[in-house]
Amino acid sequence: MVAQQYLAQVLEEYRRLDRGGRPRCSYQEALEQFCIEVMRTLKATTQRRYGTSFRQLDPFFGRLLLDAINKARLSEFVAARRKGGATGATIRHDLATLIGVCSCAVAWDYIDANPVKAFD
Repeated sequence: MVAQQYLAQVLEEYRRLDRGGRPRCSYQEALEQFCIEVMRTLKATTQRRYGTSFRQLDPFFGRLLLDAINKARLSEFVAARRKGGATGATIRHDLATLIGVCSCAVAWDYIDANPVKAFD
């Protein structure tokens, strides 16, 4: 039992390190940093719009590491939003919000590249 717990702990620590030894960052950690550093600099209307998008993005990306966000997951998000009745413009707003968070994550060295920018 103790050995299994230790193994689980070691595997979790290993999972949190990328190939360069840098810690991997979650979407949630990047979002928290974004809210601290960026949100307060935005106009109130923009903050409200971002908040709306954050609520839509969270079920799809909230539990992921940033480097797990890829074209397939983005496609799933878009498909689910369409199925839920969201317009193309609304989906683009959500993706633009995610681009902003991921661009900051690149600047903070949380990830190497913005995965949303490559998404068509």
